[in-house]
Amino acid sequence: SAVYSNPPLYPQETMHNVEWRDENAYEFLENVWNQDRPEKLLGFKMPLFSHNNVLNLLVQDESVAKIVLQRKNVLRLYISQQIALQTRQWYLPTEVQRNKTKLRLNVKDAVQFIQKYNRVYTDLLSQLDQSNQSYLHIIFEEMFSSAQDDYLENVFTFLGVEPQQNITSKLIKQNPESVRDLVENSDELENALKNTEMEWMLHGDEYKFNQAGVAA
Repeated sequence: SAVYSNPPLYPQETMHNVEWRDENAYEFLENVWNQDRPEKLLGFKMPLFSHNNVLNLLVQDESVAKIVLQRKNVLRLYISQQIALQTRQWYLPTEVQRNKTKLRLNVKDAVQFIQKYNRVYTDLLSQLDQSNQSYLHIIFEEMFSSAQDDYLENVFTFLGVEPQQNITSKLIKQNPESVRDLVENSDELENALKNTEMEWMLHGDEYKFNQAGVAA
């Protein structure tokens, strides 16, 4: 990309060092783009709440293709993050035993997280629209609906690669239980979200909700 310099490439041991990456985000990003690799495409996942300066640089760079993956049930996302902080299990291969736990949630923090998450996504999409860039916006829950194949085909088309068939994941859903089964103080949480635009996030399997948060 034209907005990046051409630094000397760091060894893989350095690039895989998370502490170095976090402290040298620009250098890490420059090295990602300058890797001499055989793959047609090179990319990574960028969490919205980390390295805002690097995220802004990526958003401004029209040579970088953007896929914006958004979760509608942000409460479930927050619960999963808090459980992962306790169990130290951030992803779960099928052969690994899940460490089950029940969470006592800070309701105020949960509400603030949901509000911040939605605000950040709104701002990001607005920024991309104003820049007239092409990007692909995907709703996480809809990827597990009957339209899953269409979503995957849209991803392949957007990236300009041949569609792949029978795509599977080696990871499993870590917290399939209901909110009431995952959260000790679920009554407090339900009272806080009652009659708000977030109340729907409390109930049922989030994969059965459509983009507007209405049960399908």
